[in-house]
Amino acid sequence: MLAINGGSITSTDNPITILPPGGLIGLESQGTNSLITTKNPAILGLGLGQTGISAVKAMNGGLVTLEGGKIGIAAGSSIGLLG
Repeated sequence: MLAINGGSITSTDNPITILPPGGLIGLESQGTNSLITTKNPAILGLGLGQTGISAVKAMNGGLVTLEGGKIGIAAGSSIGLLG
């Protein structure tokens, strides 16, 4: 899920799967006034084991608000998911 350049996303009860090598971030808000507000997300990282993978990332004035939910790992390694 990506909000950029002032974009806004609101979601409830959505599953989010991170599938490396293509998917590196579950929720990302980038740029001033960019906002992701999510309630009860289920973020699942699959096939992890490389650095640079994040469940949630906000940068350059972006904001991510999580209410409840869970972050899980379905792989032999958790490198990077919560880094």
